[in-house]
Amino acid sequence: MFEEIKAIEHTQLGYFTAVLHADYLSNLMLAEMGSGGKNLNTISHDTAIELINKVKATGVRVRKVILDTVG
Repeated sequence: MFEEIKAIEHTQLGYFTAVLHADYLSNLMLAEMGSGGKNLNTISHDTAIELINKVKATGVRVRKVILDTVG
């Protein structure tokens, strides 16, 4: 499906992706919560918000967001 999405004209559809590497996830999840540690749901939430803000920063008026996140 991703190949089909990439083939669509950007005037019809835009997208951003975020790749979170295993060592990044491990470091965050193993850190103490008081020292910046996060659980996987929080990491997923924060990453989704960062992607939405990245889209908004381009000047696009966001009308609909479809996310495929952890879980």
